[in-house]
Amino acid sequence: MKRQLCLLLTLCLLLSGIARASHLVFADGATDDAWLFGDINEDGVVDIDDILAVRQHMFGLEPLSPCAQAAALYLTPEGIDVDTLLAIRGIMFGPSAEPTPDPTSTSICVEPTPWPTAPDCRLPTSTPSGNPEPTPTATYNWPVPLKPVIYLYPTEVMDVTVQLDYNGVLDFTYPDYASGWSVTAYPDGTLINHADGLEYSYLFWEGHGPATYDWSAGFVVRGADTVSFLQEKLAYMGLTPREYNEFIVFWLPRMQNNAYNFITFQGDAYTTTAPLTVHPQPDSVLRVFMAFEPLTAPITVPPQVLSTFERKGFTLVEWGGTEKCP
Repeated sequence: MKRQLCLLLTLCLLLSGIARASHLVFADGATDDAWLFGDINEDGVVDIDDILAVRQHMFGLEPLSPCAQAAALYLTPEGIDVDTLLAIRGIMFGPSAEPTPDPTSTSICVEPTPWPTAPDCRLPTSTPSGNPEPTPTATYNWPVPLKPVIYLYPTEVMDVTVQLDYNGVLDFTYPDYASGWSVTAYPDGTLINHADGLEYSYLFWEGHGPATYDWSAGFVVRGADTVSFLQEKLAYMGLTPREYNEFIVFWLPRMQNNAYNFITFQGDAYTTTAPLTVHPQPDSVLRVFMAFEPLTAPITVPPQVLSTFERKGFTLVEWGGTEKCP
C-alpha cells in the first residue's frame, strides 16, 4: 500500500508540475512537503477550502480526485478522516500561531490564562451520571467560536462593508479582515472582495475570548441522530439547504461519534459578543449560533423554543458554533 501511494504521489506531482512551488505561500513552520500535500484542491494556498474539500469527500458529497486522495493520505496514512482536517489546519496556522488552539489536539477550548482579565471559569457540578448539569449563564473556560460564516444576499448587485466588533481575539479570517471586509455582493450570494479582487462564497472568521452562554434549555440528541436533528432545526430556523448542509459538513465530525450531545442555539448571548455593523444595513438578519456539549449519558433539560425567520429584501445570514469547554 505504501509503495502504491508513493508511486501515485510521484505521478501526481509530475502531472501537476512542481514548478508551482515557486509561488507557494508557506504557513509559519510548515515544511515544503507538508504545505504541498495540504493543498488538496491545488489552488496555490492551504486554506479553509482544502478543509471543506476533505469534508465533502468524508461524507460522500463530492469525492476527491485520486491525486487529491493521495495527497491527503500523505498527511494521514491511516485514512482520510478528522485527523486529516486537523493536519491541514496545522499547516494553515503553523506551530507558532498562538493563540490559535493546538491543531494537533481535538480540544477547541482555549485556556483563559493569556487574557489580561480572565473571567471566573467555574466548572459545573456533576450529576450522578457524571455529566455536567446545565447551568444557566455560567462562565467556563473560553470557548472558541468555530467557523462563523456570513452570507450576503442583496436584491441587486451592491457594494457592502462589514465590521465585526468581536469581544476577543480574531485568530483567522478569510478573506483577510484587516480593518473590515469590503465586498461587492450579488443576489446569489457571490462576493467579490475589494482587497484582492477574488471571489468568495462567504466571510469567515474564528476567534477566542470570554463568553457566557445560556445552557438553561436545549435538546439532548443521540450522536447517531445528529444529521436529521440539524437538518430539521436549521431548516426551521431559516437556513437554506446549501447553508445548513455546509453547517452540517463542518460540525458533524465533532458530534456524530458522541453518545449524546446537549445542543442549544444562542441568541443575544452570542450576538452581544460579536456585533456586526453592515453598510448598507440589511433588511433582515439571521444569526444562528449553536453551542453543544458531548455527553456520555442523556440528561433532562427543558426544550428550547426556536423562532422561524423570513427573508425580506437585503438579507444577511450567519452560522457558527462552539463546543462547551471542559
